Amino acid sequence: MPFDVNSATSNEFRLNLRSQSTTNLSEEEAQTMLEKHGFFASHWHRDGNGSIHLYEQHLRKGIVIDHTTGLMWQQSGSSHSMTYAKAEKYIYDLNAKCFANYNNWRLPTLEEAMSLMEPAKYGDLYLESSFDQTIRWIWTGDKFGAEQAWVVVFDYGLCYHTSVDSRYSVRAVRSEHSII
Repeated sequence: MPFDVNSATSNEFRLNLRSQSTTNLSEEEAQTMLEKHGFFASHWHRDGNGSIHLYEQHLRKGIVIDHTTGLMWQQSGSSHSMTYAKAEKYIYDLNAKCFANYNNWRLPTLEEAMSLMEPAKYGDLYLESSFDQTIRWIWTGDKFGAEQAWVVVFDYGLCYHTSVDSRYSVRAVRSEHSII
C-alpha cells in the first residue's frame, strides 16, 4: 500500500534526531551517528542513503518544513559567512525579530544538519533544491571542545570540526511540534 502523508500520523514516519547541542562531540560519536541514521558523508559514510524527506516550502515566509524530522528550517540563511560567536548573535537577532513569526530558532545539531545531506548532488551541492543553494557551509551548535565547533559542508558532502574563529554561514532550525 502506498504511503499517504495525509492519513499518516507524524510518528509513523518521524525520524527523531538529537536537538540539544553538546559541548564535546567526538569524531567517533559523529561517525556512529552517521551510521545509525544511514546519513551520507563523503569521508566517513559513503554508503549512507540519507533520509526520505517530506519537504514543504513556504517561500514567502522563507522556511522549509521537513515532515520527516519535524524540523522547520530557514530556506536560505545568513547572507554572509561569520565566526561562531557571530553565528550565535545571528540566531539571537533572528529570534528578536521573530523570523517567520517564531522566536525559538537555534543552530542545528550535527545530527540535524547532516539529515539534510543527500547521497547525490543536486546541481553543485549534496542538498535538496528546496533550500537556497548559495548556503554551502553551515555552523552547527555542537562543539568539539572549547575552541572548535562542528560544521557541515554541502558542496563536498562532509562534516568536520574547525576553529570557532573560522567563517561559515548559518541556516537556523527550530523544532516544529504540530506537523500534521
